Amino acid sequence: MVKKLCIILAGLSVALAGAAGAQERLTGSSAAIEKALSMYAREMDGRTTDQDSQVKAVPRADKAEAAVIGAIAFVDSTHFLSDGTPFRIVAVHTSKPFGQDVFVVCLGSSFNSTCGRLGIGRRASFTADVLVVQSGSSAGLALFVVKRLQT
Repeated sequence: MVKKLCIILAGLSVALAGAAGAQERLTGSSAAIEKALSMYAREMDGRTTDQDSQVKAVPRADKAEAAVIGAIAFVDSTHFLSDGTPFRIVAVHTSKPFGQDVFVVCLGSSFNSTCGRLGIGRRASFTADVLVVQSGSSAGLALFVVKRLQT
């Protein structure tokens, strides 16, 4: 199930490279990762953090969660996992910390339908679970699976 999703994501990223203005595809080479981290470091150099504001109690529940807010750059058609679960991939263009396209996966009937009605250029906020592929040729690939959507 995850393998098929990864294959579709890899194929989609190739197809979207020109159409959606996607950032350079990470193909496992350290050069692309180093370039992205260098851009991030340059953007963060001028910012300072207040150490006192970062001291908070750590929640007891473990989770890997991400928030993506930006303009919709691309909405893919519906695809299906091997068990028949529908999913759709959406590219969200964010300008912080620098301009980039972030791909999120709308998994399940309700999210698939809701994401299908998103208009290009319309702003949306996604809260997603972070799923990292643990084995196989796509090991290390992070998938953002939507669990909350606001438009």
